[in-house]
Amino acid sequence: MNLIQPSRSGSYLHPTTSMSWCLASSNALDGSSGTIWFRGAVETQSSKKGLALIGDVHVEALDVTASKAGLKLRVKGKGGDGLVQIGAVTLTGSSVALLGRMVDFTGPITVDGSMAALSAHDLLGAVIQVRSDGGDDQSSMTLQFRDAIDTSIETDFGISKIKADRFVNSDPADAIAAAWIGSLAIRNEATMGLDLINPNPGRPALGSVKAGRIGGGSWQVAGDTGSISAGEFAGGFTGLFGGSVKSLKISGDAGDVALNARRIVSFRVGSDLVRSRITLSAPFDPDNPGAVTMNHFKVAGHVDDVVVRSAGSLGTIQVGTLNDVTFFAGITDAVADDLLPSDADNDFDALAHIRRVKVTGLRDEPVWIHDARFGASNIGGVTAGYASGTSGGPHGFAAVTFGTLSYRDDQQRISLRGTALNEAGDIPFGDDLIVRVL
Repeated sequence: MNLIQPSRSGSYLHPTTSMSWCLASSNALDGSSGTIWFRGAVETQSSKKGLALIGDVHVEALDVTASKAGLKLRVKGKGGDGLVQIGAVTLTGSSVALLGRMVDFTGPITVDGSMAALSAHDLLGAVIQVRSDGGDDQSSMTLQFRDAIDTSIETDFGISKIKADRFVNSDPADAIAAAWIGSLAIRNEATMGLDLINPNPGRPALGSVKAGRIGGGSWQVAGDTGSISAGEFAGGFTGLFGGSVKSLKISGDAGDVALNARRIVSFRVGSDLVRSRITLSAPFDPDNPGAVTMNHFKVAGHVDDVVVRSAGSLGTIQVGTLNDVTFFAGITDAVADDLLPSDADNDFDALAHIRRVKVTGLRDEPVWIHDARFGASNIGGVTAGYASGTSGGPHGFAAVTFGTLSYRDDQQRISLRGTALNEAGDIPFGDDLIVRVL
């Protein structure tokens, strides 16, 4: 069914008019009916192909009831810039599709039933609600539009794909609430909430995310997540993931990020990571002691004011420089973020390990490590250098056992392994940097 409306021009001072129609053609949409409320002096034309409104018209509301499942309601504009603006939309039926690539939706879109697809030019202050018609969470829909501004989406079903240029909400309460999302692709900025209830634990709650910039928002994902990639993370992003995250990759800077997950298999930042906290809750498994909650943590630039605390083991940590950072694996919460573990009997929750720590330094940066704390029952290997002192007391690496340690600066090159790292006590390396064997 088609609704053809001329593009907007001028202002509309006419009173609102309503008109009802019914399509009685021989096609699959036989019997679908609806009511349209509009302002403007118009001529109407109805045919088996649809309804045309001719003249200066503004559609206030649209109410359509499908006679059969699979209704496709297409809205088109002719003349001018081709854009159409519609206020409230109500659709009743199963697997309905609202298709308007040149339509700005500015009001609520309510579906009593299920929705197969929604396409739009912009969603401007829209509230999209898809109310269950008794289907299960296997049902899904696709959404494609240019910009969504201050828009929320609420559905009991899954969303197989969202594709847009921007999705920006000024109110954190405006979120996408759904059973699951297969693919979320936002070319530019994504600043909105997510609330995915994931009733089927056999499927990821969030399949993949690609965004130019994730500028904030609160994400609650009740299940596993695939890959998340963005050019930048900023603006106070909070992610609460009930399961594991396969990979999180930021090609540029990341800052003001709070992440809580069972595991994040791979975490990579192409530039700097600042003012952030990562908490990993999957516990150490004595039956699988080699398992880790994070296999790779790699930041190419500066790591500043960052805390990573894991209930289980951590894999390889590779960074450019460190300032005011904490990496703890299996350390009890009684040990504060700004302290090194000091008690082998009481400071460890588990026999967790950190596989390897590698601080590479950055060109033209004289200090590689300042006020850094690493703690685990075992630290397999450390490669570091050029430490600077801290007024807060000793910083460095604390474990019951160590594998190897390599350190260098302008005055010294040190390489330790075996028995040299097995005797309890603090081994100083200058400027308050120590290796603490517990």
